[in-house]
Amino acid sequence: MAPDYPYCGVGKKLHCIHIIALYRKFGFDTEGVFREYAVRDGLLVDALSMARLRRLLKAR
Repeated sequence: MAPDYPYCGVGKKLHCIHIIALYRKFGFDTEGVFREYAVRDGLLVDALSMARLRRLLKAR
C-alpha cells in the first residue's frame, strides 16, 4: 500500500512524490487538485496545481 497523502486518500499511488517534495523544498504550496485530470495506465488520475508566493516566502 502506498503512503497516505493529503487529498489523495489512503493507499493512493503518487507518481511524482519526489518532484512534489522538491517543489515544497523551494517554497511551493499546493493550491488546487484537478480531479480525474488525465488517464495513466487506463486509470483516471488527479493533478496538482502548485504555486510559490513571494509574500509567503518572507514569512518562512
